[in-house]
Amino acid sequence: MFKNYIKVAFRHIIRHKAYSFINITGLSVGMACCLLIFFWVYNEISFDRFHQKVDRIYRLTEFTRSADGFVRNRVSTPPPLSEALVREFPDVEEATRFYRMDGVVKAGDDIYREKDLFFGEANVFRIFSFNLKYGDPDKALVEPYSVVISQSLAEKYFAGKAPLGEVLTLENHFNLTVTGVLDDIPANSHLKFDFLASYETLLSMYPGLRNHWEAGGWTYVLLRENYNPQIFEKKLSSLITKYRGEDRALSVTLGLQPLKDIHLYSNYGGELESKTDLSTLIAFSLIGLFILVMACINFINLSTATALLRAKEVGLRKVVGAGKLSLVGQFLGEAVVVSLIAFILCLALTELLRPVMSSLLQKQISFALLDNLWFWLLVPGCSIVIGITAGLYPAFYLSMFGPVKVLGGFSTGSPSTVLFRKILVTFQYAVSIALIVCALLGYSQLNYLLNKDLGFEKENLLVILFEDYSLKNEYNRVKALFERNSFVKGISGSSQIPGGFNTNGLSFNTASMENEKRSLPVFFVDYDFAQTLGLALIAGRNFTSNRALDTAGAFIINESAAKVLGDISVGERLQSFSGSPGHYEKWSEGPVVGIVKDYHFRNLYYRLQPQVLIADARRCDYMFLRLTGNDRQAVLASLESQWKSILPDQPFTYSFLEHELYQMYQSERNFAAILKYFCLLAVFIACIGLYGLAIAVTQQRIREFGIRRIMGASISSLVTMVSREFLILVLLANLIAWPAAYLLMRRWLNGYIYRIDISPDIFVVAALLTLFIAMLTVSHQALRAALANPVEALRRE
Repeated sequence: MFKNYIKVAFRHIIRHKAYSFINITGLSVGMACCLLIFFWVYNEISFDRFHQKVDRIYRLTEFTRSADGFVRNRVSTPPPLSEALVREFPDVEEATRFYRMDGVVKAGDDIYREKDLFFGEANVFRIFSFNLKYGDPDKALVEPYSVVISQSLAEKYFAGKAPLGEVLTLENHFNLTVTGVLDDIPANSHLKFDFLASYETLLSMYPGLRNHWEAGGWTYVLLRENYNPQIFEKKLSSLITKYRGEDRALSVTLGLQPLKDIHLYSNYGGELESKTDLSTLIAFSLIGLFILVMACINFINLSTATALLRAKEVGLRKVVGAGKLSLVGQFLGEAVVVSLIAFILCLALTELLRPVMSSLLQKQISFALLDNLWFWLLVPGCSIVIGITAGLYPAFYLSMFGPVKVLGGFSTGSPSTVLFRKILVTFQYAVSIALIVCALLGYSQLNYLLNKDLGFEKENLLVILFEDYSLKNEYNRVKALFERNSFVKGISGSSQIPGGFNTNGLSFNTASMENEKRSLPVFFVDYDFAQTLGLALIAGRNFTSNRALDTAGAFIINESAAKVLGDISVGERLQSFSGSPGHYEKWSEGPVVGIVKDYHFRNLYYRLQPQVLIADARRCDYMFLRLTGNDRQAVLASLESQWKSILPDQPFTYSFLEHELYQMYQSERNFAAILKYFCLLAVFIACIGLYGLAIAVTQQRIREFGIRRIMGASISSLVTMVSREFLILVLLANLIAWPAAYLLMRRWLNGYIYRIDISPDIFVVAALLTLFIAMLTVSHQALRAALANPVEALRRE
């Protein structure tokens, strides 16, 4: 019997090609969407879980609150912390630390400027499950000037040669021996590195870090088995008291963060890797589910709408003795066959769309699950369940046809059935319209973030990094050379990139504030920083290099800082302090020489904040060049030529500030782009379903069309008559979708300090767009039916 069901199912698929194509295409696209989202979500929730000891690994965090209420949460912790943890707490099995920097690496005659050069301790491989392909994990990072590199970096540097024992020169000064080659770290790891030098190497470069309790890095601990991390976390305050003093312990709190929670739940500054918001995963999981439901709705609608084609078959089967259950089994079998065919196509579509989604997310989506037996048991099983779910209602509906009624004349247009189909079509279009509105609002918010006036001129501003060990002392030489370039209109530098995430801070007070101090963000800048960036000066003057006063310690503040410091004005003296309550050290003292208009020196995730500018070119990690000329390639070639004339061993690497700011909103760009593509897929599924339904409806009414044509009805009136029914459903879908989309997007936009207003125009655009698409979809089939020869229609009836 089962074999017969399969045979009949394939005959039905071949006989009704249009409906079969629509059902299979819709289901395969819906399944592919779900599968892509499933792989992405699985990849995100599986971050860092490949480590064998993941349940015992924790990262240290630091919570700092200053006396004036300034709060900073970060994952950066002092370098000596890891040694102190092992020394003070026997419950810590291992503790390790990392440090990251950018730098220049020389391999043979080739020079590379590399980002994310890591330094780590010898016990890294005892804590984390990173696999060394070559080398001894217990000894690879023990000695100073040893380095472990990834397989990818080994191929890049040594092109097939055996890398062990080869020498890499770091910052043109330190020769590092390759002692290990690491298998490339999986994409679902928040801790990624291709270059890991021994921590002793870092301490030889910067000896002061060994006992520097105010410096930064990343610290991880491996607790002993069955030890309660909450108990351990309570003990950490004693560590601050012992090594940093009682006053510091009042303002600093150390915490533990489980390794497996970092990617989805961390909300700290100084992250090693961009995180994914759990709400985003939930939102897109629901979108994938809705798209799959829409595909199932197509199956239900077309099966019930084309029931007339199967009615006589059902009647005859019942006449010759077929029971209701056998008919239900047959129709469910057909649905399952269609679903399994769609699943096979879905796998091909998923592989085809995977690079697109990886590109949109800017991360590699792992298909490692394809090697898992459970995947091949679970997913095809899910496709069978989808087939049964989609085919259940049509199967019972078709099996209820009575033979007498069918053979005596039959209509599938019962009010309850028609109403059910209309509800399903309305739901489909409501989902599509809601996605269109969300996509339009997402792009509007992204456009707002990218184009908002930040209070400085971001265009044509070249950024060159000077944070490297070997470049730190070359800043003034390079500046003097670039000042002679005709393409350079202005040049300056800063300790931070304007519009970035992080900023350093100092504490300040004035004579009128007595012992009270205010913690304020600080940029250490070159003298002509305000002019080069185009900051608006509203009082006083800018820094000048020929004034001894500015060199000794003067300040430029913004409007907000002036208010925070008690409405301070130009000429009043300001004192700056480093450290924290009880451990303040005077940094500098001098007058306020200028006040600038507030500008967004942090990105738009933060409100406008107070800021102090201090002239100190020695602390500039970034150089900014204001460029002229339209031929950007010629400008860059000229600058590179000058660079090479004095720094031949240093690669000329640069970026434009516009691009840096653009990259800061990667999550919004990903959200808008992915939403756009899923929106298109949802509209596609809704359209093919509507098209198939239009075919079925016009075929059922072919006799009516023939009679109306003979009675003098125009073609346009027939097209309007058919189209009107569907357009009313689309209008109703808009009314349902608008409130849902509004509430969802208002909640999303409330997460932004600077956001767009939700304009009615977007809802009108979505309505017009969906009405146009629906009209185009339905009118084609309606026009085709209306143009049919009425004589042929009546003869066929």
